[in-house]
Amino acid sequence: MEDPDTIQKQVDPTIQTTSPPSRFEYIRQAYNTIKFYTMETFYSYYSSQSGSSALSDSKIIMMGGKSYETPFESFHDDFKKLLWFSYRRGFSEITPSTWTTDLGWGCMLRSGQMMLGTALLRHLTNDEGATDETVQTRVLRNFEDSSDASFSVHKIAQTGLKFGKNIGEWFGPSTIAQVFETLIKVNHPEGVSMYLSNESCLYKDEIMAISQKDPQSTWKPLFIMIPLRLGLNTFNEIYITPLKNLLQVPHSVGIVGGKPRSAMYFVGYQDDNVFYLDPHLVQPTVPMKTAFQTETYHPTSALKMPFTQLDPSLSVGFFCDTRSSFEDFWTRMSEISRQDNACLGVVDCAPAYRHSATPSSDIEDDIVIL
Repeated sequence: MEDPDTIQKQVDPTIQTTSPPSRFEYIRQAYNTIKFYTMETFYSYYSSQSGSSALSDSKIIMMGGKSYETPFESFHDDFKKLLWFSYRRGFSEITPSTWTTDLGWGCMLRSGQMMLGTALLRHLTNDEGATDETVQTRVLRNFEDSSDASFSVHKIAQTGLKFGKNIGEWFGPSTIAQVFETLIKVNHPEGVSMYLSNESCLYKDEIMAISQKDPQSTWKPLFIMIPLRLGLNTFNEIYITPLKNLLQVPHSVGIVGGKPRSAMYFVGYQDDNVFYLDPHLVQPTVPMKTAFQTETYHPTSALKMPFTQLDPSLSVGFFCDTRSSFEDFWTRMSEISRQDNACLGVVDCAPAYRHSATPSSDIEDDIVIL
């Protein structure tokens, strides 16, 4: 993926001039037009060519543990119901920049939107296969490409400034998790709370302080993100089985990660291949203030790639809608943490240093699980 800093930015509209554009200005505008068209063509082709859609006869496991047997018609039907966010163009400027597209830099932002959207959809339907158009529309409006939407690319990019990410700069898996934690504290979408693990470990007392401070209080539906780094420069193959185990947990809402500098949203597996949704397709923005069509927010086919091609930095996500759901999640995660090559820890009480620790803005560079 081309580094976002090398992408020619749009001309600053705040610059005032009383004279006609110079020859240089015409050349620069023509250059911008050609370059963005070239990039859009490239990413559209990249999206169509990436991954494989061929299936073996083996059982398919999707996030949440749902399994599918050949001939897989129900798998394809369910896959096409997933929420899919991709590059968009033509939205309002992401102030204080002049970006009107996330082409070339927003793939992790879109992958994160897919994970959070999956959690919200599950919360509102309690049925991963629900197709209620009203519910989907309600969820999608949280992600409209507008500065007004709670989890728009605008809000995510602007919040990224607090974590040292310029608008137009690529996010890592931990940064998107930190941004969501910040935004959810402010917006509480559909009453949902969030717990972010910043050292590859879950602490039950910290989670309870967020979702249910005392037995008499109401449980707040809980979205969990756990950033991990599973290897140094490349993905360590010993973590294939542990990742499969995490995807099988009924509370799983997938994984955000991808190939180096190219983010994707992973939702299931077959054999040693992982299924994903690819955000690298450029589409026009969709206004959502009034009724709108949702077709461009669903994938048309399932793509897969070997686990071994994953970038070692990724974030796993879970959603617990009720207290009983959380207790079931905790039991399952405790068992997983005791298995060979476990990639995260599960502890009842956080150590004392946690109460004064300041999380790093680059978790994926600080903690490496070998």
